[in-house]
Amino acid sequence: MITFLQAKSLTKKRNVDERTLSKKMKKTIVLFLSLILVILVILLIPLVYAVSQFARPDADNAGGSWTVKPNLWDKIDEATPDDADFISSSSDPTADIYSARLSDAADPQVSTGHIMRVRYKQNNDGISTTDLTFRLKQGTTLIHEESFFAISTTFTTSAVTLSAAEADSITDYTNLNFEFQADSFIEP
Repeated sequence: MITFLQAKSLTKKRNVDERTLSKKMKKTIVLFLSLILVILVILLIPLVYAVSQFARPDADNAGGSWTVKPNLWDKIDEATPDDADFISSSSDPTADIYSARLSDAADPQVSTGHIMRVRYKQNNDGISTTDLTFRLKQGTTLIHEESFFAISTTFTTSAVTLSAAEADSITDYTNLNFEFQADSFIEP
C-alpha cells in the first residue's frame, strides 16, 4: 500500500509537471508563432508597395497643332500599343507641344522602377527629319526630359527610367503630365 501511495504521489507530481510544461510550451509556441507573424508582416510590407502601377493619359492639357481632336489622350492611353490609333504633330513642326494629364497613382514609396514608355515614329516626306522631346512634369515642374533625334519612320518604343533623385522629386502622383514636343529640320 505504501508503494501505491508513492506511485500515486509521483503520478500526481508528474501530472503537475506536465501541466506546467504544457503551459510553458503553449506560451513558447504562441510566442514563436507571434514572432513568425511579425517577421512575415515585416517582409510583406515592401511587397504592398512593390505592386506595379500604371499612369496613363486621361485628359488633354494642351493640344498645340496635334491631331486628331478632340480627346487626343484616348488615342495614346492603351495598355498594349495600337498603331492604328495615334496622334500626330503638325507637318514640319517647330516647337509643336502636346501635353496630357496622367491618371492618378499612389506614391510607391520607392525610388526605383519608375519607367516611362513612349512609342513614336515620323512620317518622312524625304526632305526633313523630326526630333521628339518627351517630358515628365509634376504640375509645371520638370521631372525628366528625354530627346529622340531623327526618329525612325517605323514605330519605336523607348523606355526611360527615372533616376532615384528624379523619382524622389515627385511629391504628388496625382499631378503628373506627359509633354511631347515635335521639331522638324530640313535635311542637308
